[in-house]
Amino acid sequence: TVTIGGQTVAFTSDGQGNYSCTVPAGITGGIAVSVPTTDDVVYEGPETFSITANLTGTTSSGTAIDLTDGGSAIIQDDSGAGADVPVLTVDDAGTVEEGQNAVFNMALDKAIDADTTMSFALVLGTAEANDIGTPTVTIGGQTVQVTSDGQGNYSFTVPAGTTGGIAVSVPTTDDVVYEGPETFSIEANLTGTTSSGTAINLTDAGSATIQDDT
Repeated sequence: TVTIGGQTVAFTSDGQGNYSCTVPAGITGGIAVSVPTTDDVVYEGPETFSITANLTGTTSSGTAIDLTDGGSAIIQDDSGAGADVPVLTVDDAGTVEEGQNAVFNMALDKAIDADTTMSFALVLGTAEANDIGTPTVTIGGQTVQVTSDGQGNYSFTVPAGTTGGIAVSVPTTDDVVYEGPETFSIEANLTGTTSSGTAINLTDAGSATIQDDT
């Protein structure tokens, strides 16, 4: 909206982000262009936009006028309580019978506007390396590619806009050795940047217990 001297004035738009209004003769100040911003729940980090102004016309004596200037603004994501900065949660897989998969469900409480990378490590507690197998990952029920460094560390891409439906499934080994309940955990780290370049570094962890066959 545009006001001159506190009064709203009519303006025209070409539908392409270009606007114009009439500035009455004698005006020197009090011209204000107000641009609303959208309060969404997507984490974007600080974002910038600008306005370029061009005053044209002629004086009463016929002299041409062509003046330009510009200004910029930064949109800051919400801060404090209810901020747009997302929280990563990793649910415990609970207790599973050996031979079954331990499934860790991961979620973000708010979407991020760019692809990010989820890295996770399988950390042995009382479980041993041969008690668990190679994990698989699904997002929204679709299997995604997972990379491994061969040392129990894995990573995969989380598409922009994802909030839930991320599941890491870790197979357990159905052996004939009596071991009693054994534990292991997953440590997850989501990293990347928003489309505006704000760094993201979120962590959480979940645990699982492998129960001997009963």
